[in-house]
Amino acid sequence: MISAIIWYVFAGVAFNFLWDLITTRLESNENRFTMLERFTVLLIWPIAILFFVGMVIKSLFSNKD
Repeated sequence: MISAIIWYVFAGVAFNFLWDLITTRLESNENRFTMLERFTVLLIWPIAILFFVGMVIKSLFSNKD
């Protein structure tokens, strides 16, 4: 049970780290998480991943002419 919780928290921290790397790389400061949002994402990261995938798909198909 404890190992499952540790892996869940680790995945949340990894997601936060990847989000920070991507927003830094894209220079998109308006999409950065606040500390409260980071803590929330740590707890509900599966929903945050769905949001992330949706935003990636949206940005891929947006017309930037």
